[in-house]
Amino acid sequence: MSKMPKPKVNHRNLGGKPLPDFACDPEQYIYQELDPFVQVSQRGLHNHPTILTRYIETTRDADNIIQWMNKCSLSGNYSTWRKIINHSFIAILEMNLDRQKELYQKYRESQQVELERAIRRLEKVKEVILKTITTIDENMVGCISGVYEDIKKNSKIYLDYIDGKLSEYQKMKNQIYSENSSKYAFVKPFIDNLKIALNDVGISKNATQINIVYELFKVFEFGDFDYKVGNPNFIIKQKGRIRTNFFKN
Repeated sequence: MSKMPKPKVNHRNLGGKPLPDFACDPEQYIYQELDPFVQVSQRGLHNHPTILTRYIETTRDADNIIQWMNKCSLSGNYSTWRKIINHSFIAILEMNLDRQKELYQKYRESQQVELERAIRRLEKVKEVILKTITTIDENMVGCISGVYEDIKKNSKIYLDYIDGKLSEYQKMKNQIYSENSSKYAFVKPFIDNLKIALNDVGISKNATQINIVYELFKVFEFGDFDYKVGNPNFIIKQKGRIRTNFFKN
């Protein structure tokens, strides 16, 4: 079976304006604004989006990660944890929560529109393929019978591929319709990756992981969490919020 062509990246103009219709591709996404600069991109329908607010790594990033590693007594070298606390993760940790929610809504609404357009287009392509087979059936000439068998065989490959994509896109569209937007929607996938990394180095207890996430949020001053020093009641409350928002199954 020949491989289907790789999808092209659906680049978007500044300001989030879509390119012409021929560029429809819900599996690739780029949204960009200049002032202040922010870029949200996604490669693959089920991957979480990447966010950039700047293109350079600062010494403050490194200092914060090292401080967090030392505070939590994490094993492994800096580069190992830097891959987890990457550029996108830091961009989200530094971003205002209202701004995150706004960007997430734009990202999801745009993806929903692209999915609907792609579904309509795939249905048209499927219709054309089926109509082509019917037309050949109705106008069969002996000299093309061998070629026709190849056409039918290849058409089945394409139709199966299209049906698979239609099902996948419809499920994703339904998921977007039904999900409730959260102000922590962008950061959750990164916390999930961090939890996996912690499990890999033998840190599997929820209480310990929650403490590590709290220290990460604290060093980057993330979101609307309270980091008052010396007040254990505040710390307990904030760790409880982390448990509720990031550790509920």
